[in-house]
Amino acid sequence: MFSKVEQAYREDISAIQDWVQEMFSSIFGESFNEIQSLYAQLKNADHPIGDAELERLLTILPLDLVEASEKLNGLRLTFETVKLKNKDTERDLNHKYSNDTNIPATVRKDMVDSEMSEYKLYAIAYSALISRAEGHISFCKEMIMAAKKIFDSRRAAEAAIPISPGVPLSDDPHPDLPSYANRNGTYVK
Repeated sequence: MFSKVEQAYREDISAIQDWVQEMFSSIFGESFNEIQSLYAQLKNADHPIGDAELERLLTILPLDLVEASEKLNGLRLTFETVKLKNKDTERDLNHKYSNDTNIPATVRKDMVDSEMSEYKLYAIAYSALISRAEGHISFCKEMIMAAKKIFDSRRAAEAAIPISPGVPLSDDPHPDLPSYANRNGTYVK
């Protein structure tokens, strides 16, 4: 049903997707660089995620999210600026074509819409970029919460079954006493 439409717009859609991918990688590449590998480790049931990776998720990733949020705010500012500039451009084009009374109003509107299409696509691309960044930030927050649950459960298991080295026999001040005896040398009457 939509194959003709898809064929007609494939090049434009591909160009926009490539632009969004390139911008996302250049802006957020550092912030989300490791997240996919950490996610794969967290998801792997055969080989549980290690404590070092959990520590990374719980300490470094939140700091990366702060940086990513700042970048996202910059994108939102840019997006709002693009939308305002688009309105200015559209108003200027309407003013330009309204002076020509030989052109019917519907044709003038079509001319303005035609000239504005690239500007509107640019705004749509920024909107997609912002949505993608928001999705990644949300995903990272979920990863942090999952890592925290795993970390807490491991610490609770360690507390239930403490693993500590035994007292070496050579350090025992009273090796002749049985293990249940009072070893500190004081006796209660």
